[in-house]
Amino acid sequence: MKLTRIYVLFITLSFIYSCSPTPMGKTLLSSPTTTTTTDDSTSSDGDLEIIPDNTNLSVNLDNSDRAEVTGTCKDLDRRKNRILVEVFAGDPNVVLTPYISNALSDKCQTIASGLPITDKCFFVTKGLGLVEDLGLPTERSFPQCHNGRFGFSVKLGRALETVTPGTFDKYVIRIKLRTLDGILSDSVVSEVSVDRNIMAPVIDSVTADQDNFACNLKMSASRFSPTVQYALSRTYTDADSTNVGPTTLFSGKTTASIIDNDSVFSWRDDNLVSTHAPPSVAGVIAGVAYTYTLTATDASYVYGVAPTKTSNSVTCTIDRPTILPNGNPTANTCYLFMSGKVRSGVESQWAYSTTAAWTGANGDGAAFTAATCDPTFLPTGCTQTGLTTGVTYHFAVRDTNPATSQTGRWSNIVSCKP
Repeated sequence: MKLTRIYVLFITLSFIYSCSPTPMGKTLLSSPTTTTTTDDSTSSDGDLEIIPDNTNLSVNLDNSDRAEVTGTCKDLDRRKNRILVEVFAGDPNVVLTPYISNALSDKCQTIASGLPITDKCFFVTKGLGLVEDLGLPTERSFPQCHNGRFGFSVKLGRALETVTPGTFDKYVIRIKLRTLDGILSDSVVSEVSVDRNIMAPVIDSVTADQDNFACNLKMSASRFSPTVQYALSRTYTDADSTNVGPTTLFSGKTTASIIDNDSVFSWRDDNLVSTHAPPSVAGVIAGVAYTYTLTATDASYVYGVAPTKTSNSVTCTIDRPTILPNGNPTANTCYLFMSGKVRSGVESQWAYSTTAAWTGANGDGAAFTAATCDPTFLPTGCTQTGLTTGVTYHFAVRDTNPATSQTGRWSNIVSCKP
């Protein structure tokens, strides 16, 4: 009879720690509220325990492809302790099959995460752990409770899109501590949820280069994942319209390029055709407020709608033009000129009115008459004839860009009485 009992115990343990585990079925770990123990120890012995440091983690696609779990544990000084780990691509109550189970192999078991089943997906990070079937396709690594601590990491794949487009599910990691000291004993199951998504880029600064009519942007973008693609868009508020756009300044750029003024880290919005193609997205003009946003998108880790995050918005405005009298008026004629640097590549529109504040608080040019002094491209001066002697006229100028349909706000007003 004694030999029979020993044989039964040997067969049971061989089944539990088999070197050739059965194919993956549903979860091997019980729900988090259930204790699976065959131990008959008294309460004075305490309970096996495993508690993660954080039950909610966030791992961005463009920062890392692994989530690390650490925590505290209590093995009651029992022999052969090991930590069983299962990872689910979504809610384990819906997704019954874990794509990682270290009881079967260190490799991915399913493609639910978008990772190939040939990938190694489980890693012990604290201590040596316990390895079985070393070097075989079914090699299995188990973290161990050591001095009250444990640590391991798991590989994460795509962002988990839900049935609602544009929303994403979380990965769930289940862990329990198992010991064998004559009797098999398990702790209560603990869970860690992992938010797997893309990180929002940041526009760190924007500087208006008043002398050269440009807006210089500095941005922070990922350097981990070259598969993340970025797009910079621009809207503007001018004298005729509000929040026109958005216009895409660039798209499909990655962190592989670090060219100054022409990358996801640095961009110069100016009027140089060599920088902007087609000309319809040519750069800024004076007196227009431009708002920039940067978006990051990664389609390589998702089935369906690609995860996208948008940066903060920044605004840049080039000062309005400035005009001065260009000598004393004569009969029926006023003389004016633009001071400071004059923009190349845009047109200057001169106008006047007999109303002193005709440009209004927003510089919208209400009730004005277009001057006839600007028949050529980019005049720096205006000699307006055909006026009525003795009448006071109020002049202003603004930049326009026919290629982009942008109209800048009016300059200061200069009065003139022929």
